[in-house]
Amino acid sequence: MSVRVAVGQTRASLLARGHLPVLDAYRAVAAIAVVATHVGYQTGQTLHGLFGSVLSRLDIGVALFFALSGFLLYRPWAVAQMSGRPGPRVQGYLWRRALRILPAYWVVVVVALSGLPDNDGASPATWVANLGLVQIYVPDTLTHGLTQMWSLSTEVAFYLLLPVLAWATTKASRGRVSPLGAAAVLGVGLMAVNVGWSAWIHTFDA
Repeated sequence: MSVRVAVGQTRASLLARGHLPVLDAYRAVAAIAVVATHVGYQTGQTLHGLFGSVLSRLDIGVALFFALSGFLLYRPWAVAQMSGRPGPRVQGYLWRRALRILPAYWVVVVVALSGLPDNDGASPATWVANLGLVQIYVPDTLTHGLTQMWSLSTEVAFYLLLPVLAWATTKASRGRVSPLGAAAVLGVGLMAVNVGWSAWIHTFDA
């Protein structure tokens, strides 16, 4: 009985902090998929047979992480909108995101750029772009040992955009549109922009 009570109290504590245990399995599947596809590429197994083809497409784990991040980070704003309460403080949100990512990331960048032989003579632009997580926007700054950081750079762009999206849905829902409807309309609009942007970018490859 005491064990059951302790488990219940722990679960309640996790939920109060915004942790949803039901998503742990989802997170594990995404992590295993990402590790497996990277191992497949590094060992060359993705080039051989059906199993290799499956390994090469386990990069879908990155998309799973993006979806999970979007759900968990937007959830506090969605709850606030649905309940009519103020949303999270933007300054605190951005500070927590920065503390979670930047210190360890900067250490990795310094080690990779100064310690890997292939990065000898890295330009100042490469250093600044990688330390600032904007390397996917600056030509020729994705470098050895850090190419996988494109996903983190993309994630940080979402972190910065999320408060703006939350503000937009909040403003829209103050009229006749429900918060859920405002979020849906905004989501469809962003999907349309994404399709249009992707189509425009690919015209340069034609």
